Amino acid sequence: MKHKIVTILQDDIIIDHLRQAHLLLDACIKRSVPMTVTGMLQNADKLYFMLTETNITSALKYKYVFAPFPPKQHDEILAELGSRFFYGFSIIGTFYLTAENWVLYRYDSSIDEDIQPDDTFS
Repeated sequence: MKHKIVTILQDDIIIDHLRQAHLLLDACIKRSVPMTVTGMLQNADKLYFMLTETNITSALKYKYVFAPFPPKQHDEILAELGSRFFYGFSIIGTFYLTAENWVLYRYDSSIDEDIQPDDTFS
């Protein structure tokens, strides 16, 4: 099974998190071997994303979105996670950025028409 590691600077997420999510998707689908994001790691000023081989149907099925994750209390976190799961979002990983938690979500592209970029998890 093939894999690829993609690195994104944290500052690039701050500048334009929607563009970075799109670039991550491009890294998955615009290759000779289609891939999907299966995990991530934060270190210093960089985020590392593990992409692993998949079939083209799976690669095209998902999209990604970076979003702040403001809840701090246990009950709020559980409610937020449940809500996101209900609407079809899976957590790939979390990271700390600009004094708050952020999440990389994967979601089924069939719900894409319901997602408004300016309203995403605001």
